[in-house]
Amino acid sequence: MNNLYFLESDSNSLINLKIKEILKKLKVDEEIITYDMDEVNIRDAIMDLDTYSLWQERKIVHAKNANFLGTTKSEVEHDIDSLSKYLNNPNQNNIFFISCAKKDSKKNIVKLILKTCNVIDVSCDIKAYIKDKCKDYEISLDTINHLIELTGNDFNRINNELDKLMELCLNSKKIDKKDIDLVCLKNSDTNIFALIDAIINKDKKKSLEIYLNMINYGEETFKILVTLANQIRLIYQVKILQTYKDDEIASILKLKNPKQVVALRYKINKYSEKDLLNYLFKLSILDEKFKTGKAIDTIAFPSFIASL
Repeated sequence: MNNLYFLESDSNSLINLKIKEILKKLKVDEEIITYDMDEVNIRDAIMDLDTYSLWQERKIVHAKNANFLGTTKSEVEHDIDSLSKYLNNPNQNNIFFISCAKKDSKKNIVKLILKTCNVIDVSCDIKAYIKDKCKDYEISLDTINHLIELTGNDFNRINNELDKLMELCLNSKKIDKKDIDLVCLKNSDTNIFALIDAIINKDKKKSLEIYLNMINYGEETFKILVTLANQIRLIYQVKILQTYKDDEIASILKLKNPKQVVALRYKINKYSEKDLLNYLFKLSILDEKFKTGKAIDTIAFPSFIASL
């Protein structure tokens, strides 16, 4: 039986969820010993795997954040030889998980991992996950879709927001759209995407509501304008480049994390190139009026919304 597993994802929450699924299928319930490869040497995890336990039938070791398997330079000088030796001659009684955000398939150690380990698909049916997590709550498919839309289909954010929503609705045991808006729209990034949706859909009431909500949470009108224009421009650029891979788009647009592209891909089909360019033009005119003192921001932006 092969007890070596490799998982690749930029979401540690999703990786942990998948590990729990694997152990459940294996009917294994021992405690997981986790080593963070950003902080300790892979040698420490291997030594643990090679040491027998007096208290447990087997050991389950997870070497997380093994980003030395990718292109990112690690601050820890990892003992790759110890990992190679273990992969070629593992302790069959123990279970070893190694995970990273993104692998570099050109590295010899990665080639060995792919050859010796069970490579696990870390994808997740988000809707099914939300339903399962909220199994004790009443939540409609429409409400689930609303949550996914506001969070950009980001698993970590969805997971965090669900925890807040479940606490908020503990007494009623019912989660609806207004609860999601109350919790999620405190996040400025979420607000911006919701504002883009409302503006392009010409929903004046919703646009004004989101704008005032952002002002109430301390955002400045000019900053909202700049962020709004930047995000619309980014959505347009990703839409133009959508045939490229995520990391290629991230490189072209000089984005720090390809994950931004994944979130934006979820948005691009909702908008036409014409609408995106139209609102970029309108916002550029508004920006010029702000900078030249021809408009008062707290009046001009609501007026812009009223003209939708």
